Amino acid sequence: MKQGWTPLQSKKVVVVVVVVVAVVVVVEVAVVVVVVVAVVVVVVVVIVVVVVVVVVVAEVVVVVVLVVAVTVFIDVVVAVIVNLAVAVVAVVAVVVVGLLIVVVVVVVVVVVVVVVVVVVVVAAIVVAVVVVVLVVVVVVIVVILVVVVVVVVVEVVVVVVALVVVVVVVVVVVVAKVVVVKVLIVVVAFVIVAIKTLSLSTEILKYNSLYNLLLFYTSTIIPHPMSSSFPLWMKVRKNISFRVVVVVIVVVVVVVVAAAVVVVVVIVVVVVVVVVVVVLVVYRSSSSSSSSSYCSSILVVVVVVVVVVVVVVVVVGSIVVVVVVEMITIIFIIM
Repeated sequence: MKQGWTPLQSKKVVVVVVVVVAVVVVVEVAVVVVVVVAVVVVVVVVIVVVVVVVVVVAEVVVVVVLVVAVTVFIDVVVAVIVNLAVAVVAVVAVVVVGLLIVVVVVVVVVVVVVVVVVVVVVAAIVVAVVVVVLVVVVVVIVVILVVVVVVVVVEVVVVVVALVVVVVVVVVVVVAKVVVVKVLIVVVAFVIVAIKTLSLSTEILKYNSLYNLLLFYTSTIIPHPMSSSFPLWMKVRKNISFRVVVVVIVVVVVVVVAAAVVVVVVIVVVVVVVVVVVVLVVYRSSSSSSSSSYCSSILVVVVVVVVVVVVVVVVVGSIVVVVVVEMITIIFIIM
């Protein structure tokens, strides 16, 4: 009769399992590090390019509008001043001619006084207008620069915070996944090894495989293979490898769970995006914020959503690959 495992064989199996798990852990950590670095680099490049393009376009539009406005304003002011000066000179000329006809001396004195007053008044008006124009231009430029700087700073802060949150979530998920998977693998391995080791000193010695051991424990539930009620798929089990069946079951379960997680995450992300867009539209309709700031906010939301979806897909995909590979390895080594 075939005997169960010896303690030496059990120790060899444990060593093989530990070595395989260590190799898989190293490969997994390398894959996760490469994926995270690639995602972070791509996101940073996209965000920098978008921010630079938005800022440059906004500055060009502001400068063009400001130059056109200042030019039109100066043209209007100069035309008004010239017309006012011509009118004043015409009036003064008429007065001077009339006074010259009456009294030459009085006309000369009046002309001198009027000319001095007109020059002083015109000079004062010109200086005041120029000062007001310069003050208005400076204030407008300062306000525009402050608005642009505030918008850029807010967008950069939002993007940085989003990236930090994404990186923290990725690290937490990866660490939790590694811990859970490793603990599960170690527990399963040691349980199987312990069951096979204990079978040496029990009455289950004749059941020298895990499949027969399970049949022994479930004999009250599963009918005997020779009975008519025994399932057909178990009667032909000799033509189907039990390990292959277990591997298929594990792969199907892992893929279904991963698909469910991805669907739930995508639904949550879509709901969040819809809520954020509605809030931005309402805020845009009820405030006087610039269109460039509104577009930039929408762009930041889209970038953050894309990053979250990519990270979730990568993390879930790595979890699926790691769990499938490690479970298949354990099943074919231990069972």
